[in-house]
Amino acid sequence: EASAYYDLHQGLRFLKRGSSAPEPVACPKTDAFVEELEEFAAAARGGPAPEMDGERSTASLAVIRAGIVSAREGRRVEVAEILAGE
Repeated sequence: EASAYYDLHQGLRFLKRGSSAPEPVACPKTDAFVEELEEFAAAARGGPAPEMDGERSTASLAVIRAGIVSAREGRRVEVAEILAGE
């Protein structure tokens, strides 16, 4: 019934079926690096473990890298291939 997309100049947009123009979606501005560093520092002080550990972060980056390689080479790329070092 609708599509959401990110416009580089106008931010996150939402387009409902039958509408003539997309609507903006309000998103708070955050700095992901600062948030990750704060989360790590809290864990180092004895707080809860970070939401993303090294293994999950590596897997997430491998998915992105597989997409980039796939687009560049025009072929299917398995995440396992990326994790193995191509």
